[in-house]
Amino acid sequence: MKKAKTPSLVTTAIITTITVFTWIVFSVYRALVTTLPVNVPPEILEPLSPELDSQAMGRLTERLYFEEGQAGSVLIPQAPEEELQPSPSVSPAPSPEVSITPSASPSATPTP
Repeated sequence: MKKAKTPSLVTTAIITTITVFTWIVFSVYRALVTTLPVNVPPEILEPLSPELDSQAMGRLTERLYFEEGQAGSVLIPQAPEEELQPSPSVSPAPSPEVSITPSASPSATPTP
């Protein structure tokens, strides 16, 4: 018995279909796994000046330093609270209570 050979066009179509589906699966996987690039403001990306600011260094010696425990309690100012207008609230309508517990019947006969 002679085996019929499949045409090369059919073989090429099958391999192309498998390649397309594989490409789609890997593209979706890559889209789900990769992270978006971080947008950094241009002020942060500017290069730092290599020159030492001597005026700022001179002001450091004039600062007042406290040892631990000398500062006492520090008060943090709070922003004034705005008066909030009470908003009307909707209360849910009362629902009837449902009892899940079975009730006992006086007869011991089973129901058909």
